[in-house]
Amino acid sequence: MSSIRDELKISQFSVININKHNSLHLAKNEFQRRKYQFISELTFLLICHNDNREIYKIISHLIVVSLEATEFIFSEKVFTKRNKIAFPKKNDFDYLPFLKKVHTYLFRCSQLSDKERVDFYKLERFLIKQYLEHRSTSV
Repeated sequence: MSSIRDELKISQFSVININKHNSLHLAKNEFQRRKYQFISELTFLLICHNDNREIYKIISHLIVVSLEATEFIFSEKVFTKRNKIAFPKKNDFDYLPFLKKVHTYLFRCSQLSDKERVDFYKLERFLIKQYLEHRSTSV
């Protein structure tokens, strides 16, 4: 029992090894945690950018699609990086790691229609613009 607790204390940047005993269950829990972390970051963006109707609609749809997605999509290591979300300051949001998460998610999610992919690529483009804006104002 204590070994399971020790394994649960795996750092957020650790690699999940599915070959260990009982680690498939731990991996599923870790992937589920990553999934809901991603959804909470999307929710933060939704609140911060509610003035842009098109992006608001795209982010809302991505939240719904992410809720329906399997946890295994979140097995990539890029999903372990957490944003430091200081609610409600959107200037504290780090767009680059989140952009990588969205890109990885779109690459791994095969059940998206062409229209959904185009919409989510618009979101990627928006995130790139936000990153560049944030970068230019902080320099």
